[in-house]
Amino acid sequence: MQPAHGDPAGGKGRGPAGPASPGGNAPSGRPLSALPSVQARALAFAAIIVAGICGALIGWSFVDLQCHGNCTVPNGTGSVVGAIIAAVGVAVVAVLVLRAMGEWKTIKEERALAEATQAAIAASSRIDGGEEGALPPGRPTGEPPEEGPGPSGS
Repeated sequence: MQPAHGDPAGGKGRGPAGPASPGGNAPSGRPLSALPSVQARALAFAAIIVAGICGALIGWSFVDLQCHGNCTVPNGTGSVVGAIIAAVGVAVVAVLVLRAMGEWKTIKEERALAEATQAAIAASSRIDGGEEGALPPGRPTGEPPEEGPGPSGS
């Protein structure tokens, strides 16, 4: 069977990075998403709006200090330019912060998965491999080990 167009894993829901790649499904059954939380996006939007308002006020006052007489158009132009500059600057910072938050979340999840996998492997090898502290096969817990004849042959 041919893989679907653009699907390197052949339609199995796994991308080149494995089952947790974008386009797959998270363990909870929801599709994976790189979007930050709604709260984080709302705060970023609010910060951009506040920065635009502050930039407009700064632009208006900057022009108002220098203009004498009828300054309606220059004040409006200063307000618009100040608002755009401030809003774009804060938007760039907000996007970088949201991306960093997404990376931190991904890194934290990958570390937790790796630690859980290592713990499961270690527990499995203790049970299967007979390491110190592990029970030998066939001996129930709580029973002392059987003592056989010692080296003297008695």
